[in-house]
Amino acid sequence: MKQLNIDASEFHRSKNLLNPYSPDFAYIAFEEGIGWVRPADNFFYDNRFDHYYYIHLDSAIQDSVIKEGKAFLQIIFKEYMEY
Repeated sequence: MKQLNIDASEFHRSKNLLNPYSPDFAYIAFEEGIGWVRPADNFFYDNRFDHYYYIHLDSAIQDSVIKEGKAFLQIIFKEYMEY
């Protein structure tokens, strides 16, 4: 929408993919699980098996990356519940 000069302020969770300053991340939701993907750190959590799958996740920052993904989910869920 930014490229078309259309106001996108009501879509505050949208991401301008053509903006080189946009943070590089993706949140993925699937049946009974979530995923958090960044260029160098990725994880997926499957609630059915209570299991984390790590892809290129440095053990030194593992906890902070997981907290980042969970925090994003909490914000999205809170906004959903407030509608």
